[in-house]
Formats: sequence, C-alpha cells, structure tokens
Amino acid sequence: MEQSAAGMFSTVNIFSDIRVNYLAVGAGMGKFGHIGFSIKAFDFGDIPLTTVEDMDGSNGRTFSPTFSTIALTYSNKLTSTINVGLTTKLIYESAPRVNGSAVAFDIGLQYKNLAGIEGVSFAVVAKNIGSNLQYKGTGLMRMVTVEGRQEFLRRGATSDQLPASLELGLSYNYKVMEDNTLILSGVFRNNNVQNDGIPLRYGIQLQKFPDAARRLSVHR
Repeated sequence: MEQSAAGMFSTVNIFSDIRVNYLAVGAGMGKFGHIGFSIKAFDFGDIPLTTVEDMDGSNGRTFSPTFSTIALTYSNKLTSTINVGLTTKLIYESAPRVNGSAVAFDIGLQYKNLAGIEGVSFAVVAKNIGSNLQYKGTGLMRMVTVEGRQEFLRRGATSDQLPASLELGLSYNYKVMEDNTLILSGVFRNNNVQNDGIPLRYGIQLQKFPDAARRLSVHR
C-alpha cells in the first residue's frame, strides 16, 4: 500500500447457491507500518433440516451453517528490499447445536533484488499455524438406554489440524522495453493435509494498456 488507506469487497459464487464473501480494509500508520482487518464468510443458503425421525425434511425447516474467518494483519517495510507481515486469524464454524473455533497465524517475508541481482525476488510464508479445530455442543449428545434408564451420551468429535502450509517463492522481472515487463515465477508449497506442489507462472505486464487488459498471464 502506497496510499494512506484502502478497502475492498468481493463476492464469489462457487457453485449452486454457495458463495464466498470477503471484506478487507487497511491503513498506513507511518513508520509504524500498516494494519489491516478482514472478514471472509461462506454463504451456504438455506439447507433443509433433516432428522432421524424426518429424513426427508418434510417439516419445512431450514438451517445455514456459519463458516467465517476474522483476521487482523500487521506489515512493515524493514528496509528498501525487505517486507514482513503477520496475520492473526480467528476461525469459527457452526451448524445447528454444534460449533468449533481455532486461532491461527500467517507469517510472511519478501526480499527484493535477492543477492543484489536486479529483478530477482524471494518470499516465504507459513500459513494456518495454530490450534486444532474441534466441534462441541449439544448436537453431539444422544439419548441411550442403560439398564432400563434413558441417559444422554455425549459423542466425542475429532480434533483436526488446520490445513497448514509452508510456501517458498522465487520470481524474476525483466524489462523488455521501457513500459513492458516479462515475469517468471515459481512456488514450492509444502502442505500438511495434501500433496506438495510446485506451481509455475509466467506472463507479460503491459503497462500502457488499459487496466482491464494490463496483465496477461499463463499458468502451468
């Protein structure tokens, strides 16, 4: 951010009536750095409520789960070539009579002109480093008969790790002409819940074109 404040809002339809809504604002604090606040929430629409007694949902009742992430970010430019950032996130999920929450951190560092080479940049980021998420609530209780008596039995829910990752990125920007840049970048991503990956990206940035066609990129 070069301006004193900025904000953005987006809403994306994934499929059917499921959407992801995102709101973020940021502000510059002078030499202190920058701070940001963001909210990301899923909108699942209305889902028919079914039970063991009413498996078809003929009662007409509906529910909508809550999946949201609230984040507070701090970043600063340590030198002309080094940027750092830290995000603290509260992750909250709920369905009828059950909910779970977790706290996680994202930590990142950017290094421009690596080893004094103009146009070469390096970055590393660790995402979702934090506590496990476990559901709790009365929805996990079930009535059972023990020695002729009816009692409530609480079923345990698993305590699951967040999808943490460590990413290492390297890029090279080469000026083709005064206003055009050739960009080549690659990322190694180490994940704790899925296979590792090495996505590559290359493209051309044409600064004299209108904003809508300013960047042309190809992914592999």
